[in-house]
Amino acid sequence: KHGEDELAYFCDFFLQEIPNLAQNTRTGIMAQVLLTLDPFMSGDLTHLVTEQSTVTPDVLLEGKIVIVACPTLVYRGAGKSIQSVWILETQRLALRRDVKKYSIPIAILSDECQETILPRVDAATQAVGRSAKLINVAITQNIPLLIATLGGPGMEKEVYSWLANFSTKIFCANHCTETNRYASELCGRSRHIFFGGSPGNALSEYDLLEDVMGMKKSGVTMNWHEQDFADVPEHVFPTLWKGGDQFDYTVTAI
Repeated sequence: KHGEDELAYFCDFFLQEIPNLAQNTRTGIMAQVLLTLDPFMSGDLTHLVTEQSTVTPDVLLEGKIVIVACPTLVYRGAGKSIQSVWILETQRLALRRDVKKYSIPIAILSDECQETILPRVDAATQAVGRSAKLINVAITQNIPLLIATLGGPGMEKEVYSWLANFSTKIFCANHCTETNRYASELCGRSRHIFFGGSPGNALSEYDLLEDVMGMKKSGVTMNWHEQDFADVPEHVFPTLWKGGDQFDYTVTAI
């Protein structure tokens, strides 16, 4: 019923509203529409959007697994749009269902998620995701890639706001300094004890008690102090295990 109402609305718009618009206005609208629809009307993805579908997000309520095999490296813009539609429809399904009747959690796993994220929509979804038993797993390479994909400089606040909506974050081996700095800051800081000193005369014997009490000077000195320092420094993240034979087929993360 909901889909039929939307179809009727669009039919009314294109069959009645569009013909009555001024020519310049109508031309601009049609050009934008055709530009959007063109990737779906030609190429390998045509059959996915022009023929009867064999699956909808509703099958997730039965505990089934859906794999949207439309990688953007192969299908470009059309693949990105289809993935985004599936994610958006799955989010809406999870939020509107009766959790008492359909209690199975729904999980969305998005690899290379920078291609399909919708920051404002995702933020609203994450705010109520737990109560709706919706699990969002977003996998990406690094923070600069997220910023670049969303439009480049000026999108930093948008990206960090999007990241803040994920209560659990897992960081694997990474050589991006900005990402590692962010991860280190998330892990927190605390008071750490650091030691230092000078060897002085190598032939002199060092007596810790005499040094502490300020007695005779041997030339060898030691000192220690407390300093606020990262609990997980940035340099730790590039050293995490990456899998493969070199790391005994093991991946470590923080």
